[in-house]
Amino acid sequence: MKSFDDYLDAQREFDENTRFCLPSLTEENEENPKFKEKYLRLLVTSIYFNILKNEQLLNLQKEEISILKEAFDIEKKYGTFKEIQEANQAYTESQIEYLAYKKAIQLSQKQLKIFTGQETEITSVLDDFDTKKALKELETNQKQLTKEQDDIFEHFKYEAQKYQNLTERINKQSQLAQTKDYLTELNAKYDIIEMRKNLAATKLRCVVYYFSLKEALI
Repeated sequence: MKSFDDYLDAQREFDENTRFCLPSLTEENEENPKFKEKYLRLLVTSIYFNILKNEQLLNLQKEEISILKEAFDIEKKYGTFKEIQEANQAYTESQIEYLAYKKAIQLSQKQLKIFTGQETEITSVLDDFDTKKALKELETNQKQLTKEQDDIFEHFKYEAQKYQNLTERINKQSQLAQTKDYLTELNAKYDIIEMRKNLAATKLRCVVYYFSLKEALI
C-alpha cells in the first residue's frame, strides 16, 4: 500500500487525461485481508489498462503533432504574425503533451512492476473491451448489487453512454475532415483526435467501474 500512496502522489504531475483512474470497491471492513486482496488485484488491473489508455493517447498525440505542424507551415506562408505565433504555440504545446503521455506510461510500468514483482508484457488493447456487452452483463446481475455498488453502476452507465455519444460525434466530424478546404480539413482532424483522446479516457473509466463491480460480486 505504500507503493500505492507513492503512486498517487506522483499523479499530480500529470494532465487529467493521463492520470490513473482509481478503482471503486465497497466493503464494510477495509482491514479485512480478503478486501485488501481484492483491492490490490483490482489496482493492478487498473494500472494495466491505464497503460493501454496512455499508449492510445501517445499515438493520437503523434497524429496531433503532425496536423499542427502542417497548420504551422501553412500559417508561416500565408498567416499574420499573430496567427503564426498561435500556430507555433499550439505545435510546441502538443510536443510537451506527448512527453507527458510518455512519462505517464513509464511511471505506470514501474508501478506495475512494483505491485506484480515482475516485468509484465502488455499484449492486449483497450479497444477489446466492449462497453455494450459489459453493460448487458451488469444489468443481468444488478439485483445482486448493494446500494453503494448500484451507485458505481450508475457511474458506469453514464460513462458508457458518454462513450456512445462520443463515437457518434466522431463519425459525424469525420465527414468534415473530407472537405476540399485544407485548413478546415486539418481543424476537423484535430477535433477528431481530441474526441478520440476523450474516448480513450472514457473507455478506461468504463473498464475500471466494470471490474470494480465484478470484484464486488465475487
